[in-house]
Amino acid sequence: MKIQLIASLLVLLGIGAFYLFRAPAEEGLYYANADRTVKQIVLPDSSEVILYPEATLSYYFSDKEKGRMTTLKGKAFFQVKKMHGIPFRVKTDFLDVEVLGTSFLVDVAQKEKAGVFVKTGKVRVESAEHEVVIQANEKAELKGGVLKADTILRPQDVFGVDDSVLIFEQAPITEVVKVIREKTGIQIDLAEGLEKNLITTRINSNEPGIAGELAFLCGCKCETLVKGKHYRLYEK
Repeated sequence: MKIQLIASLLVLLGIGAFYLFRAPAEEGLYYANADRTVKQIVLPDSSEVILYPEATLSYYFSDKEKGRMTTLKGKAFFQVKKMHGIPFRVKTDFLDVEVLGTSFLVDVAQKEKAGVFVKTGKVRVESAEHEVVIQANEKAELKGGVLKADTILRPQDVFGVDDSVLIFEQAPITEVVKVIREKTGIQIDLAEGLEKNLITTRINSNEPGIAGELAFLCGCKCETLVKGKHYRLYEK
C-alpha cells in the first residue's frame, strides 16, 4: 500500500497537464492530454497510445466477443497488442475503427479532416454510410461525407511523433520492463517474486536511471550488470 501511494504521488507531481484516473469499473479508464506536447500511455492490455494535445481517450474491456473498446476525441496514434483474436475498437464521433493487432493514427479533431492512417497491419474503418479496409501506408479520410481510401505518399510526415515519454498506470512490472527494452534496448531482469508488482509512473526513456526508478517503485534493490545496458531487480 505504501509503495503504491508513493508511486501515485510521483505521477501526480510529474505528469503536469496530463492526467488520468480510474473511473467506476463499468466505465473503465479515462485519459486526457491538456498539455502542448504528445504523451504516451500504456493501456492495461499493453497496447501503446500516443495521445496528442487536447485529445481524450477512454478504455474499457467488455468481453472476448466485444473485445477492447476505446472512445477517442481528438488525435492519437495506436500500437495495438495482439490478444488471441480479441478485437480492439476505436469509436469516434465520425469514424469507427476495428483491428486485431497493428499500428495506426486516428485524427478526428475536426470532421472535415477526419481520417485513419495505417502504419502496420490492416484495419477496417466505418463511417455512417461507408466502410473500407486499409493496410500499411494507406489512409481512409472523410471528404464531403464520403469515406475514401488512398495511399499515404509521405509516411514520415504522418507518423513522425515523439515517443520518448512512457506513462504506465497500474501496469504489471513484467510488461513495463518489456516496453523499456523495446524502446531503449535496456534489459532489466526480475528476480522471482517481483512479477506481482503493478507500476504507476511516468518515465523519460532518454534519461538514465530507469532501472533505479523501477527499483524505488517496487521497493526492491537494483544490481548493475552492465552499466547503461543490463540491470537486475531483486528483493531487499
